[in-house]
Amino acid sequence: MLQYNRAVQGARLSLLSALAAALGTVACGGLARDAPLTIQPGLTRAQTIDALHDRAYCRPDGPPRVRELYPACNRPGAEYGQSWIAVEFRHDQLVRIQRFEHYDDDSLAVERWNDLVRRHGDLGDASQHAREEMVRLRGLPDGTRSWFAFPRAGGSVLVGVYLLAPARPGEANVLEEVIPADMTPTTGADN
Repeated sequence: MLQYNRAVQGARLSLLSALAAALGTVACGGLARDAPLTIQPGLTRAQTIDALHDRAYCRPDGPPRVRELYPACNRPGAEYGQSWIAVEFRHDQLVRIQRFEHYDDDSLAVERWNDLVRRHGDLGDASQHAREEMVRLRGLPDGTRSWFAFPRAGGSVLVGVYLLAPARPGEANVLEEVIPADMTPTTGADN
């Protein structure tokens, strides 16, 4: 009888472990999509597509372009906001990645922005030099209310996290951007 009880208990634990692993995998899509952008410039187009798919952003059909938009892949459950990613390629290599997020409720946008700033801060401190370089290389996005900049990869990559005031309904109120520190400066409509 004791062996039977141990076998049943072992089967229950195995079933619970499998269920927990399955639920963790489902939840990972949400966790991966919401995590700070850590995708580095320099990836090939194929590597970028794979990395974004791992974060639950899907490439739409069509020919390759210099600038592409990746909507969030469909996932079950309710979401408080919308997000999409814009990438820019030069010679089939990633040179810029931007994640835009829109929240109807401004307090949710501020909460999300604070969360991104905190989580990027966990990866390394924000710096004034990174701020100056981001402004020099790309200017500030229209409607910037507040922002932080973080150096990554020994200073060869810059990350900007912006809280925005949307000019029109449906526009992003949170922007996260990753660029190489040696990017050619852009201004105006190129931002």
